[in-house]
Parts: sequence; structure tokens; C-alpha cells
Amino acid sequence: MFEKISGSDDQPKPTYKKVCRFIETQDPVEGLEQEIAYISNLYGKFSQNWWVVEKYVNMHKEPDGYYIPVEVFKIILKSGERFQVAFDISSFFGADL
Repeated sequence: MFEKISGSDDQPKPTYKKVCRFIETQDPVEGLEQEIAYISNLYGKFSQNWWVVEKYVNMHKEPDGYYIPVEVFKIILKSGERFQVAFDISSFFGADL
């Protein structure tokens, strides 16, 4: 689910291959908290062991041709390694805050 990024920020954005599909809340704030918790579970404390370089929403084409909204995080680890991860946010995308 995580795609390692090599090179600089000047290069085109790499594409992610897989999407994390475990978020089921309809609350956007809770969804973001779950995304951060998932990454923190793997890499340690946010803003101490890893940082968000970029975050954006994209539409991901499924094998059946349908599109789902995904939230993509580009992160950098304390070690300097960079990763990209995409989360399925269809359960709460467009919900009122």
C-alpha cells in the first residue's frame, strides 16, 4: 500500500498502485485521524518520526471502471526515505463537517 518515492520533489508525482480500504466512518475528521493513526502505527509519532510533505485528493479508477475518491499522502521519514500512500475516502468524501 505504500509506494517508495525516489528522487526530488521537482520530479513528476509517482502514481500509487494500491489503496488502503479500511476507513468506514462518515466523519471527515475521524477519517483523517484514522489515516494518521495508521501511518503512525507503522512509522512512529507524527511530526517526530515522519512528516507530511504533500496531501491531496484524487480520483482512483477501479478495475470495474468506477472512480472512487482517495486521499494521497506523500510522507518523509526521519531517515529521509519518502513514501506515498492512498486511502479510500468514499465513506466520508463530500460529507458536511
